[in-house]
Amino acid sequence: MAVGLDISHQNAVLNPQSYDLMLGLRGRWHVSPYIEICTTIKLVGVGLGMSFANYVLEKDSNIGVIGLVPCAFGGSVIADWRQGSPLYDRLMKRSKAALEDGGEIQALLWYQGESDTKKEVDAELYKKRIEEFFNAIRTYLSLPNLPIIQVALVSGIGAYFDIVRKAQWALKLPNVITVNAKGLQLLNDDPIHLSTPGQVRLGKMMADAFLYFD
Repeated sequence: MAVGLDISHQNAVLNPQSYDLMLGLRGRWHVSPYIEICTTIKLVGVGLGMSFANYVLEKDSNIGVIGLVPCAFGGSVIADWRQGSPLYDRLMKRSKAALEDGGEIQALLWYQGESDTKKEVDAELYKKRIEEFFNAIRTYLSLPNLPIIQVALVSGIGAYFDIVRKAQWALKLPNVITVNAKGLQLLNDDPIHLSTPGQVRLGKMMADAFLYFD
């Protein structure tokens, strides 16, 4: 599962060749290496965030510095992100930290739901819970029209994959775009997670969705 906020960060001192920043675990901005993503636990692998940021800048070099605020937590169900939960509170804390130096939150990138396919009750409640989650974020940040780009699942852990995926497509909140990950390449030994080419491609798809809002 991957989730992040895209920040237009205006008061950063950067290497002239670099225009991507990442908010680290201690709330400090770092120039982002392409090969790493940051979760709330540790730095791991290649993620869609850097592909997203680089592709946005490739398409629109006037957009300025892009800051990524990764908040991923693997294996979580959407109920784990409900308002007042530890994951929700951490997400809000990191969002506020990203704004302290003059940044502006431009979008939420949301890729989650595989674990919600394991239990029928979680799958059936997915649409209601994710709507509540998105609305809570917008209310807390005082951004009622915050663009949200969510990913329709490419795979699932359990038998209720189709229910969760249909719920994602059925979401009718304003300023929410759903990107279809189905068909993207998975890891050879992992039926759940995208390969590096799959992550890169998905990042570009989400970038196209983000630029659509402009």
